[in-house]
Amino acid sequence: IIHHLVITFDIPLREIAEIFSGIAKNLVIEFVPLHDEKVQQILKTKPHQKAKYSRELFESAFSGLFIKKRQFIIEGNNRIIYLYERQSQENN
Repeated sequence: IIHHLVITFDIPLREIAEIFSGIAKNLVIEFVPLHDEKVQQILKTKPHQKAKYSRELFESAFSGLFIKKRQFIIEGNNRIIYLYERQSQENN
């Protein structure tokens, strides 16, 4: 869903992270990399969005609000599952 929000609907990753931090203490998020077939399909209609979507940008957007507890790479498609915990208010 993250790739659809960023690429299709032009919602910045930081804004997505802020929304999630307001509604959830813990997150399980799948990051679909740029080279994924589905992402490439979406980018055909919005190629200018490529600069706004990367693993580095994703991790940076969420790192200020969440602590990464674990990550798993799914073999075969290199999608990444992240387990995040929202940072306490004292840390922000």
